[in-house]
Amino acid sequence: MNYWYINTEAKDFGGKSPHKKWFEHGCAFVSGKGYGRKLQRLQRDDICFMYANKKGVVAVGCVIEQCDGQEAQTPLIYCPPEKKGPEYQAKVKWFLWFPKNPIRPNKLRSITGSFARQAIQRIADPTAAASLLSHARQQAGVE
Repeated sequence: MNYWYINTEAKDFGGKSPHKKWFEHGCAFVSGKGYGRKLQRLQRDDICFMYANKKGVVAVGCVIEQCDGQEAQTPLIYCPPEKKGPEYQAKVKWFLWFPKNPIRPNKLRSITGSFARQAIQRIADPTAAASLLSHARQQAGVE
């Protein structure tokens, strides 16, 4: 099992994060050529920390179906209509949801040493990732 930050790309939505769509549809999304291969790196049972730009981590999920690397068919869920480009999806069970109480970037940095600068970024240190998961449970009020 691996741990990942996955960024919701708020800049593509007029500064508004589409994280609610991710939660409602039980998916992680990426768009743009070449990003399907990046999303395929997430394997079944991997843990994803949903990162919303300028907010921090707002949800945690477990990959239940790996991205197949194929472009999603219309109607697209994630890509805004004005954006031209492919959409890729991986099924994720978002089991913690705390958008009103996110784990801020400075806290992420203190726990793991970094935060989600890329669309998809592996958290290499499993001890730090486990600490982040524990902190996420506290943020969500489950621990």
